[in-house]
Amino acid sequence: MNLKRDFDGAATWGLTVTLAYLLTPYIKVLGITAVAVEYQILLLWTLFIIPPVYMSYQEGKGPLGWRTLNPIWSVFMVMGLVGNFFGQMFLSGEALTFGYYHKWFLLPGVLFIYTAYNMSDLSKKIYGAAAVLNLLAVPLLVLKPVFQLYAFQTAAVIQGLPILADWYVRKR
Repeated sequence: MNLKRDFDGAATWGLTVTLAYLLTPYIKVLGITAVAVEYQILLLWTLFIIPPVYMSYQEGKGPLGWRTLNPIWSVFMVMGLVGNFFGQMFLSGEALTFGYYHKWFLLPGVLFIYTAYNMSDLSKKIYGAAAVLNLLAVPLLVLKPVFQLYAFQTAAVIQGLPILADWYVRKR
C-alpha cells in the first residue's frame, strides 16, 4: 500500500473526525481561557476539517467531479460549522444544545444513508450501520441528556471509525 497515493479524502475524513471528537472533551484543559469554550471547539473543528475539505475539493476536480461523495460531505460539514458559529452568537439553551449535540448525529446519520446508498457490498453495510447508530443517538440525546457526557467519544466511534474501516476495506 502506497500511503501517499492511497490516503484519500475518505481516510482524511475518518482520521480527522476521530481525532477531533476525541480531543473535544479536553478543550477546557487545552484551550485558551479568554475565549468561550464553544468558540474553542469551533476553532478545533475548523482546523481539523480543513485537510479533508481540501482533499475533497481536489477529488472534486478529478474525473468524477463533484459526483464523488467527499465533496458532498464537505459542503454539509462546512455549513454545519458555519451554523454553529452563528448559533453561538444568536442562540441559547436548547437551540444551542441542538447545534452542538443533536445536529452532529443527525447530519452525519443522513449523510451516511446517502453514502451507503451510493456504495456497494461491505461499504454499504458499514455506512448503513453508521447511519442507524447516528440516527439512534438523536432520540437518546433528547430522552437522556446525560448521554451528552459521552457524546463526543461515541461520535468518534460511530462516525470516524466507520469511515476509516471502509477506507481500509476498499484499499485492501
